[in-house]
Amino acid sequence: MTAAFLTLLALASPHGWTLDHARQVLTGRSYSVTDTSQPDQPRYELRFSARSLRRGFVYEGNAYDSLTATQVPVRFTFVRPGRIVQFRGPSADTTQPPFPIRAAFYYAWYPEAWWRDPVFPYSLYHPSLDYYSAVDAHVVRGHTDALLYAHLAAGIYSWWGTDGYPPTDLRFWRYLAAARTTPLRWALYYEREGYGDPSVATIRADLEYIRDEYASQPAYLKVDGRFVVYVYGDPNDGCARAARWREANTVGA
Repeated sequence: MTAAFLTLLALASPHGWTLDHARQVLTGRSYSVTDTSQPDQPRYELRFSARSLRRGFVYEGNAYDSLTATQVPVRFTFVRPGRIVQFRGPSADTTQPPFPIRAAFYYAWYPEAWWRDPVFPYSLYHPSLDYYSAVDAHVVRGHTDALLYAHLAAGIYSWWGTDGYPPTDLRFWRYLAAARTTPLRWALYYEREGYGDPSVATIRADLEYIRDEYASQPAYLKVDGRFVVYVYGDPNDGCARAARWREANTVGA
């Protein structure tokens, strides 16, 4: 009886926060967490395992991140009434690939093209992921793993600007997040140059946006410390296009 009583005291905080109760609260929902211990402060949407919450209300083990559809090793303390403190997740892979860089073009907007009236599916092939959506975390994870399996160093992500359609800008963050702890890197592919002649001011504003929103992320491709942007050319492009981009690039891309 005495031993059981002492065990119960060891599992409880001074305020009656027992380990069993804490486990029930912890596993009852998902938690939005920002890892402020890391320089890039990654965000997660996590679900936890009861068995990884141990004495002292310390959690040490894997958690499932629904933003990237992956298991993430984490550590934190779970305090009453259900707050996560002293959170720390995995460090980012901050390496950059050496030359030659083996890369592949990637089109996150293609799921909009499965249906092209009056043709469905608009493909001769049936993908093993079915007619997938690029907003599905499981698809992004599967494609990330496939690029790594193929020993590709980078993906060249088709980008239609901050307000373009399909909404490629709204999807890009997930690809950077999925690749954060891997050696895979991403660079944006500036599509609009292939269909017009954006002004110097427009290009500069877009480069500033890319710098501020994405280039500081560990999974963004850099060469000699400078973030990489691919530009889609058309048959009529010449020296004038190069001059526009040279003038616009005041941000070190």
